[in-house]
Order: sequence, then structure tokens, then C-alpha cells
Amino acid sequence: MKTKAKNTTLLTGLTMFKMFFGAGNIVFSLAIGQYAQSMNIWALLGLLITAVIVPFTGVIAMSLYNGDTRSFFDRAGKLPGFLFIVCILALIGPFGAMPRCLTLSYSAFQMLVPSTSLWLFGLIACVFIFICTVKKTRLMQILGYFFAPALLLLITIITVKGLWDAPPVGISDLSSSVAFAHGLKEGYNTLDLLPAFFFSSIVLDLLRRSHPEHFAGLGNERKLFKVMLKASAVGAFFMGAIYVGFSFLAAHYSPQLVGVKTEVLFNTLAWKVIGPLGGAFTCLCVLVSCIATTIALTAVCSDFLHKTIFKEKVDYRIGVVITLGIAYAFCFIGFSGIVSLLAPVLQICYPALIVLMVLNLSHKLFNFGRGARVAVPATFVGTLLIQNPSLPAKVLHFFVK
Repeated sequence: MKTKAKNTTLLTGLTMFKMFFGAGNIVFSLAIGQYAQSMNIWALLGLLITAVIVPFTGVIAMSLYNGDTRSFFDRAGKLPGFLFIVCILALIGPFGAMPRCLTLSYSAFQMLVPSTSLWLFGLIACVFIFICTVKKTRLMQILGYFFAPALLLLITIITVKGLWDAPPVGISDLSSSVAFAHGLKEGYNTLDLLPAFFFSSIVLDLLRRSHPEHFAGLGNERKLFKVMLKASAVGAFFMGAIYVGFSFLAAHYSPQLVGVKTEVLFNTLAWKVIGPLGGAFTCLCVLVSCIATTIALTAVCSDFLHKTIFKEKVDYRIGVVITLGIAYAFCFIGFSGIVSLLAPVLQICYPALIVLMVLNLSHKLFNFGRGARVAVPATFVGTLLIQNPSLPAKVLHFFVK
């Protein structure tokens, strides 16, 4: 019985890791290593807080609400809660993560076929994603069974071989505080807190359906929470290990990555460390991983449009077309452009979401944290003013004029 429980915990933890894990996660860990060099340890600490500890805490907090996202977010107020859900789905969907995945997959494909244009690749990718989403084909799931483990194996090989043969780390003139703050901000850019709340719901549903004798029905919430807590630790460990390995790898190879675009850092390193053949296969794995992630995000966002926004009065396929159309348009901004566009939004939204998460967690565990309706909007407004100190004067000038 204990062995079965351990297996369930390990498999659930690996499932969480697979949900969070994407090429974007690798890109940002490489970016902070390249940037911080000898101060990488401080930047890495910041990244681990906002890209590992915070997202998996979000999973745990949502599990206490049995995966009910409306109940979780409504503690900030019904309207703010609904707006939070819409904002999160927009950011992890067509306005953020989806076009970012498309640009990453294009960068990987371009290293294999350099002459391909973005508009053509994006159009073909979106048509393919549309077919997979609407027809609910298992093609990408089947491919994922092969390419996901292959990508993880390649990551291990690249990390171990790369660090074994690595040149000395360059000396950075950054202070520890600047490097740490940079790591915190890059952790925001992974977007991992935003889908964490929805991932928790998916994992809880999988546990209830796969083990109804242990987790289905009333009275089993405590068992579910224990599994989610332990599984989150497993997922966080694997995610953190990748961040540590890749950030130090990029710190060592930083001089060789000067001028390399952020979105091709991983592919470039793969080419350097394991050669052209291994690098080409790595690009293929990244391409499949990004497309698979985009299909999953398309399905989630289209379903929300169909059921919640359009109240099932508009065909589901229309929602898929709208979602992919916006994502396709945004991918022309480019990876760096999308990151720059999202950065100020994330820096304003993240603190409020963290406050809501902490208050909801403490409310369930210690019956404390009832002031979410005041604290969350106050945090949002306070962060907005800190990020834009001239905003009150601009608003006042607008009304006076």
C-alpha cells in the first residue's frame, strides 16, 4: 500500500513537472546565467523563488479549494475574481504564452530550415493546431510520449557534458542585489504562477478519476492535499534542478553566446555542446514541445470563450479560430517583443496574485486571511503606482483638462 502511495506521489509530481516544463522555462534560466555570470548564484535564487516556489505554492493553495478556480478567485470579490481569470487566460493564451511558443518553435525550425519565413511557418502551425484542437486528435499526445522524454534526456546530456568541458565563468560587475532582482523579474516572465491554478484543477481531477477508491467523494480532501503537497515537492525539485544546471551552463558559456537571441540560446548551446546532429534533434524536440503546449493552451482558452464568454451560443470552432488568430498576429512581435510587452503587466499582476494566494492558503490552513477583498485590490493599485509614479498626475491632468 505504501509503495502504491509513493508511486502515485512520484507520478503526480512528474505530471506536474511535465505540465510546467516548456522550452520557455529553459530559455529564461539560460538568460539569467548569461547575464549574471559570476553573480549567477544570486540571480538563480531570485529565479527559484518566483519560477519554482511561488508556482508550486499556487498549486498547493488551489488544491485546498478542490480545484475550484471561481471559489479561489472570488475571495478577492466576484468582479475582481472574474477579471483575474480572464487576464490569466489571456496571458497564458493568445496574448502571451501561445505566441511565445510559436516564435520559439519557429526559431527551432529556422535552425533546421533557415529559409522559412515566419508568416508561412506560423500559418501552417496554426492550421495544424486548429485540426488537432478541433478534432481532438491524439497525434501530439503520441508524439509527446517520445519527444518529451527525449528532450529531458538531451537536457541532461547537454548540462552534464557542457559543465564538464565548460570554460571559466566570466567576472560580472553586477551587485548581488541587482542580480537577485533580475532573477526575480525573469521568474515572472516564465508565467508559471498563472497556469498553476488551472494545473492544480487538472491534476486533482486526474487523481480522482484514476484512484476513485482513495480520492473520490467527500472526506478524502485531506488525502488529496497530502498527495498534492508531496507531488509539488517532486515537481519543484526537477524544475529547480533544470534551472540550476542551465543557468550555470550559460554563465560558463556566456562569452560564446554574445549576440545570440534569447529564443535560440538553448538551440545554440545544444549545437555547441553535442554537435550538429544532436543539435538538430534537440531543435526538433523543442519544436514538438512548443506545438504540443500551444495545442493544450488553445483548447483551454477556446473552451473558456465557448462556455463562459459566449455561453455556448457561438460554435467552439469559432473560439479556436479567434484564439489562434490573435496568437498568430502577436507572434510577429517576436519573442523579445512579447516578453517586453508582458513584463510590465506581470510586474503589476504578480504581487496581487501572490497576496491572494497567501491569504487563501492561510485562510484554509489557519482560518486567517479574510481581508482578501481589500488586500488584493490594494496591492494591485499600490504596485501600479510604484511602477508608474506619475500616473496620478496624468489622471488628474486628464480630468482637469
